[in-house]
Amino acid sequence: MFEEFLQRIAPYVVVCGSFAKGTENEESDIDCFLRSRPIDEVDPEISNDTYMPEVLAIIKEYGFITDSVLIGHIA
Repeated sequence: MFEEFLQRIAPYVVVCGSFAKGTENEESDIDCFLRSRPIDEVDPEISNDTYMPEVLAIIKEYGFITDSVLIGHIA
């Protein structure tokens, strides 16, 4: 199930941290950066410049817990 989850979020994120290095253990969380949407997909009215809604929907489907820290935005 976990591999399937990772495949589902892959188009929307760049995985980093222990999972990216292959050093994860049973206590590890998944650290990732959200990919930016192509400019022609961004609605300036709502500033939907990342795939956050898609990723959150997938996380909810699997019943996983989320925690987010916004470090910054890179265009």
